[in-house]
Amino acid sequence: MYIFGLGNPGLEYGETRHNVGFLFLDYINSRYLKVPEKHESEYVWFRGRIKGETLTFIKPQTYMNLSGRVVWSLKKEQVAPEDVIVAYDDAALPLGKIRIRPGGSSGGHNGITSIINAFNGNDRFARIRIGIAGAQGEHEPLRDYVLDTFSSDEQALLPDIFELSWKALITLVTEGPEKAMARFNGRAVERPEE
Repeated sequence: MYIFGLGNPGLEYGETRHNVGFLFLDYINSRYLKVPEKHESEYVWFRGRIKGETLTFIKPQTYMNLSGRVVWSLKKEQVAPEDVIVAYDDAALPLGKIRIRPGGSSGGHNGITSIINAFNGNDRFARIRIGIAGAQGEHEPLRDYVLDTFSSDEQALLPDIFELSWKALITLVTEGPEKAMARFNGRAVERPEE
């Protein structure tokens, strides 16, 4: 099973909302796996065994709009859409919410569009959509918002959001998308009261 976390390479993008897929994979490795990353020409990866399953975690290094190129890099391993779970930012979901989907359209997300295209239009790969929408997102263009960094209050929520996403990922891998959707699509990490 392959877990793609989407983002943009480079220090200037490191902590941006659009890189929440990268940040999620970094959280998993630092908290649970603690293994060295390996570098290929178009992606960074690490591997771990979780509940008897071998998972390969991949951060494409081709920029978001070309995320699907990693699929071509993995063709020799005969990766099928059903072998892939993609974690990525969703500006339509509020920060603190995640949503599991077993497949479907890209919803306008260029990284997902690129992966669907790389699978010749097959969209049957599971997704963990991690909400990034906040109040300031209503007042600036979406492109600027997703490429902006999280506020300090938002950053404080990320570990809890990533822990919720991690539990959803484990459920996806071990019990399938239906159970994961039923268990996690209605849940959210709450912001502390002001």
